[in-house]
Amino acid sequence: MITGMDILGAWVRGWAVSREVPPPVEEPDGFRVDVGLPRHRVRYLLRSPSTVARRARTVAAPGTWLKVCGSRAAVIEGLTAEWEARPTEYLMTFDGAFVPAEVPAGYSVAVTGEGPVWEASVTAEGAPAARGWVAVASGVAVFDRIVTEPEHRRRGRSTVERPAGLGSGARVVRRAGLARGVRRRPRSRIGRIEMTARFKDLALDANDHQSLADWWCRAMGYVRRDSLTGDERPDDWPVPIVDPAGKGPLIWLNPVPEKKTVKNRLHLDVFGDPAELLELGATLVRERDDDIEWEVLADPEGNEFCVFTPR
Repeated sequence: MITGMDILGAWVRGWAVSREVPPPVEEPDGFRVDVGLPRHRVRYLLRSPSTVARRARTVAAPGTWLKVCGSRAAVIEGLTAEWEARPTEYLMTFDGAFVPAEVPAGYSVAVTGEGPVWEASVTAEGAPAARGWVAVASGVAVFDRIVTEPEHRRRGRSTVERPAGLGSGARVVRRAGLARGVRRRPRSRIGRIEMTARFKDLALDANDHQSLADWWCRAMGYVRRDSLTGDERPDDWPVPIVDPAGKGPLIWLNPVPEKKTVKNRLHLDVFGDPAELLELGATLVRERDDDIEWEVLADPEGNEFCVFTPR
């Protein structure tokens, strides 16, 4: 148990860093965070159920969340009919040195990020096993969006998800369960030179972005990122897909009303079997010949990509 500090305040400040939202605003009964998402516009974190009834009457609106420190029964008692009660979650704390841990046999860990936010992903034979994020704010490490696949639970993964670079004496506040949001990424430094920009993600436009996201997942062995993080997004929002092994770039499928009319000025290069991709629904644009050592294919919406023989 961490003593001598405001645990709720420490957690919400780290959570805001992790989700790249404005810093929390202190209120008489807790904190307010202006998240700004359509389904998660604002959240109030209350220190006690004693103010739930007043808040429930005065702030009820779509996209408003209440997080309360207290018993479930006391919280529900203060809610009005407009509110939906979600499953109970728990705030866990730890103060002390981390115990070194070995990665269990058959698993591998990849850590990305340069602080104050890191992402750790655990895979087993290339398939996702666990994933989590940690953000450090004011000397407190807040673990966020910890997701472990059901078949890999209770096998010691939680002790190996601490990102390298997080001090062994850092205080930790971790919330169990899933949450929604995005994570912050810092600007890159190469040597002593601070760069204006660095590569982040790829984005493809599509009329039917949901179907095209599924197609590229089948083609490259990707998965929808939301299936790993537990996030939920409206059907008309862009869809992020990721390599579960953590090697390939994140790709966004963005909905657009117009159809593709000219050749892409930017395209993907992939390793693969053109015949298998054609069976999945790709079309052949140009065969390999004396001038090029690859095939040019197009996805179901006409976005060209080049296919190289696997090395």
